[in-house]
Amino acid sequence: MPLIFGLAIFVTAVTGCGSKPPNLPTTYPVRGIVVAADGKPLAGGAIYFTSSEKDRLEATGDIGPDGKFELRTVALGERLTGAIAGPHKVRVVPASKPGDIPPAMDLSDVTIQAKDNDLTIKLPK
Repeated sequence: MPLIFGLAIFVTAVTGCGSKPPNLPTTYPVRGIVVAADGKPLAGGAIYFTSSEKDRLEATGDIGPDGKFELRTVALGERLTGAIAGPHKVRVVPASKPGDIPPAMDLSDVTIQAKDNDLTIKLPK
């Protein structure tokens, strides 16, 4: 009897760990590259996409040394790949040297499509 009881607890724990909250938003993969006005990749920093429609839900990503990024959204304590569909305000914060405060750049709005999104984000001069 104790073996069956222990097995039931194990099965419940394993199957329960994989469940996600039912009200998670649907997100779509978003990747891309951030380039300077001269076309060269921005080396490092962070990028933020804030939804203009849905409770200002934000997707974020680190900008790699090659200018590339992938977005992630945190909703209801879950980390999701990508961003929700719809219009977003975009903000880029370049990498900084220790002690410096990098200037944030608010950019043109971008619309995330309900599919894979591969973007080029161009910085102003």
